[in-house]
Amino acid sequence: MKKNKKPTFIYIVGRGHSGSTMLELLLNRSANIAAMGEIDMLGLQIYRDERTRWVGTCSCGARPYECEYWSQVIDRVRDEKGFDLVKAPFSWRISDVRTEEEVGIKHPLTWLDYKFHRALRFVAYSKKAGRDVGGPFSSTYKQWIKNRDFVAEAYASIRGVDAVVDASKDDLQMRDIVAYSDLNVKILFLTRDVRGLAWSAIRKRRSTA
Repeated sequence: MKKNKKPTFIYIVGRGHSGSTMLELLLNRSANIAAMGEIDMLGLQIYRDERTRWVGTCSCGARPYECEYWSQVIDRVRDEKGFDLVKAPFSWRISDVRTEEEVGIKHPLTWLDYKFHRALRFVAYSKKAGRDVGGPFSSTYKQWIKNRDFVAEAYASIRGVDAVVDASKDDLQMRDIVAYSDLNVKILFLTRDVRGLAWSAIRKRRSTA
């Protein structure tokens, strides 16, 4: 990647089981593109260990802070931003994802806070297009995306590429990125025949109905 050039941020949005993993792998084959996986899960993957439902790992099989590339991103966050994500995974956030998927309704305040912010953003985006649509919390959402930009730029620099791919697929986070990112954002929307989507979900859950 050319010095001081901002990378292109490719964001894949769509439902699960729609082919995002395959698309990401195909894009990653380009010498100028690096796939980052679902980076909205970065903090959660660092948080997950032997005490949680599963251990959080990178696609390479290592913990994020032991991965050849992500460990360097985490080091840059610590050195340049002053946040140690290994000790405090959610001290410096890039998205609305924390432990909601892990704890669910067992921790009602955490779950309700997550749902509240998503509902607020959904209503705001349905009423107004463009920037500054988050109401009183817009500065929070802007900061998440600014942090996400930092991660994307760091990863692109480490990999030496012109573009990175985020396969997080979330439509609200896509809107945040479009509204607040300073990078060159490209959105890839994936859709799939509902019959194939349902069959894929059934096979994953080993269900017959």
